[in-house]
Amino acid sequence: MKQIRQIFSLLLLATVPLNVYSWGMIGHYTAGYVTDQYLTPKAKAKVTALLSAATVAQISNWGDFVRSDPDFKEKDNWHYTNAEEGLSKALFAKEIVRRDQGQNVYRVGWLINELKENPNDTAALKLLIHFVQDLHCPMHLAHASDRGGNMIQITWFGQSTNLHSLWDDKLIDAQKMSYTEYGDFLCRTVAPGIPLVPYEEGMEIDWAWDSYQVTERIYNNYSSINRHYEYMFQYKKFWEERLAAAGVHLASVLNGLYE
Repeated sequence: MKQIRQIFSLLLLATVPLNVYSWGMIGHYTAGYVTDQYLTPKAKAKVTALLSAATVAQISNWGDFVRSDPDFKEKDNWHYTNAEEGLSKALFAKEIVRRDQGQNVYRVGWLINELKENPNDTAALKLLIHFVQDLHCPMHLAHASDRGGNMIQITWFGQSTNLHSLWDDKLIDAQKMSYTEYGDFLCRTVAPGIPLVPYEEGMEIDWAWDSYQVTERIYNNYSSINRHYEYMFQYKKFWEERLAAAGVHLASVLNGLYE
């Protein structure tokens, strides 16, 4: 029976795209909470109406939930961007604007343009919210060879997991805060250092570059994961900056679309 369960687990793993998930639910909710605090009153009113009275935070995981809908299955690769190691900023920018190499970054810009044409497209709005957050998640600008860190197995406090999952949710969940508590903390401490500037075309490439640089640091310091508490202390400022930046940058986009 144990052998049958192991075979079933391997078959199930083989059918699941391993690099499409980004921050766990708390991470997405937290980034959305930050966005809610930075929306202008006019933009907040319009966005809330389009989301049927939901907040940006509350809708932030819709992009993952909707993957169970066959009509959205083709959008699986919109959640991430394959980026190999050692890219210069110029080469990075050149590669990720190509649709086949930079689906997530490409689609963020594409969705913004779609909403400029049709600001009442609620599905596009929900996807944009989620994909801007994905763009700020470091392991979503990672190596195709290891499926965004999913194939790099690690042990975290005695539990078998992988590098992608560590950055998806385990580091964030270890803070033991609700998304409103964590979002409020970030709004008080980290977000004030991130400029809320009007969105201009191409800014998403700069945001992605920042995430890529964190990803490179994660790969290069892989051996330090064994020192769990030290690792969290060393990297806390990076994942919190990415969460806060996701919230502030998304607010910049939504303010521009709905102000």
